[in-house]
Amino acid sequence: MSRLRMLTVLGACMAVFLLAIAFTFFIVFWNNLKSEWDIEATDAQYVLNHSPLNHIESESVFTASGVEHVFRGFDVFGRSWYAIMSDSSRTIHAVPTSTLVSTSLIRHMATMRSVKLTSVHFGWLSTSTATRMNTHAGPVYEVFGTEDHRPVYLYFQATTGRLICQYVLHRQKL
Repeated sequence: MSRLRMLTVLGACMAVFLLAIAFTFFIVFWNNLKSEWDIEATDAQYVLNHSPLNHIESESVFTASGVEHVFRGFDVFGRSWYAIMSDSSRTIHAVPTSTLVSTSLIRHMATMRSVKLTSVHFGWLSTSTATRMNTHAGPVYEVFGTEDHRPVYLYFQATTGRLICQYVLHRQKL
């Protein structure tokens, strides 16, 4: 009987120990998520206060010109907009979606270039990044995919659909 009691106590101690570890992981995970959510909520409120957006439908991150938060939503008249906010300067660029070519057209144009699509992202090309690409700052679509099994980035001007830059990444053996 004493052996059974010792196993029961040992099992209870293990359960408490495992619960303590799980709780610790939860607290660490929650603190990391909460700080990200706080940043996104603050940025979303800033965009609502400083752009035509009255209602936000979605948010994504665009990184071709540093970190930009891209919000898609509607103004008070129901028109669809993108509001792009730069993390570094808190500058907002608002673009009505009616002035942009569709993402389906961009996908089609990338596919016609033999690119197997992985993702298409909308964002704002900063002046410094645009200069490196020999173009002007403004709204762009960034397409990522593969061409002949090599990773490739294509950048299309979002208002015309014109290809402005292509980067083919080469893998090197170390």
